[in-house]
Amino acid sequence: MRVSSVAAILVNPGLTAGPTKEIAMAKLRDQMIEALQLRNYARGTCKQYVACARTFVAYHRRPPQESSRSGSS
Repeated sequence: MRVSSVAAILVNPGLTAGPTKEIAMAKLRDQMIEALQLRNYARGTCKQYVACARTFVAYHRRPPQESSRSGSS
């Protein structure tokens, strides 16, 4: 399965962010999908993992790289 076919089934999170952030998040999402596919994860698993990542980003309103584990902001 190609990355674009899995990416096509994902819904845009609809977050209100600037174009630069949206492009960065789309790139991160595509990298995540590609990594999951390289490890032969099922299509449904890829969808669920990306949905969880999207929920995480929407809740914290920042990319995962900027979120700390300790939760201090």
